[in-house]
Amino acid sequence: GRWDVSMGREVRGKRLAIIGCGRIGGRVALIASRGFGMEVVTYDTRALCIDEVNEKYGVREVMPSFRAAVEEAAFVSLHIPAKLENNGYINAQTLGFMRKDAWLVNTSRGSIIDEGALFDALSQEQLAGAALDVFQVEPYLPQDTHKDLRSLSRVLLSPHVGSSTREACARVARRALRNIELARKGDYEAMDLVSATRAEQ
Repeated sequence: GRWDVSMGREVRGKRLAIIGCGRIGGRVALIASRGFGMEVVTYDTRALCIDEVNEKYGVREVMPSFRAAVEEAAFVSLHIPAKLENNGYINAQTLGFMRKDAWLVNTSRGSIIDEGALFDALSQEQLAGAALDVFQVEPYLPQDTHKDLRSLSRVLLSPHVGSSTREACARVARRALRNIELARKGDYEAMDLVSATRAEQ
């Protein structure tokens, strides 16, 4: 019997920092820049050509560091791999570089965020909020029972389903069948192979 008005926040014209501009990060940048009219910047440990990522994904600027990328960003989206050196990449220090009204989005891997540090930042209002599809332990279990992200109102949690659509699952199945057929023919070069170089992309 009540009509409680909830105010949203437009993304148009806001700065989005893409951390890791590989295939997925690049697609997110493309959708955000050309679809939603966001100002997209990126930081990647690999050397990126600004002309190339601008033309391909609508990225306005390649930043020299994580800090430079996130300092003025209203939204930060993580797209880095779960390599050993990336464990806890988002921690108390890196969270401290972000604006207090910024949102952190993680659809990559749970291990790259120190969940305790994120809980502290959110509960102390050092961040506006977080949207998480991946976690250190899945299904989600807090690393510290006193720092349960589910207890915070400014956290959106989903159970690692960011890519779970009928169409995406069908594409994965078709690629798997294609790889089996290519393997039977001995055409290994044409297969979707994971190598150290490709995994970093």
